[in-house]
Amino acid sequence: MTGDLQKEMFLGREIEANKLERALSNFLSYPKLNSLLAQVLIKACKAGRISYDEIEEIAKDDSEDVLLTGFGWRLLLPMRSAIGTLEWGDAVLLAKPGEMYKMPNVVKCLVKEAI
Repeated sequence: MTGDLQKEMFLGREIEANKLERALSNFLSYPKLNSLLAQVLIKACKAGRISYDEIEEIAKDDSEDVLLTGFGWRLLLPMRSAIGTLEWGDAVLLAKPGEMYKMPNVVKCLVKEAI
């Protein structure tokens, strides 16, 4: 990949993240978390799911805060369940390496619309 193409792809990701960050700021009042959560949601939306390790790569020391915020607003849900059902109330939130999280379809649609 050429340097210009890499720069263009980076700028495209930044623009996407900025749009989603602005949308999140309408109901979240944590500017730093909004930026990190936007990046996590974009990655999860494009891949269909995201791992704790990927969240940690993006959010570093704020990984758990980003995950708790995303879970609290039901933007990210654990793929693991307490009793094996797909109900949100049965989801077990574990913030540790190897855990996987998904986005409800409605959140995917909203993220795609925002970016």
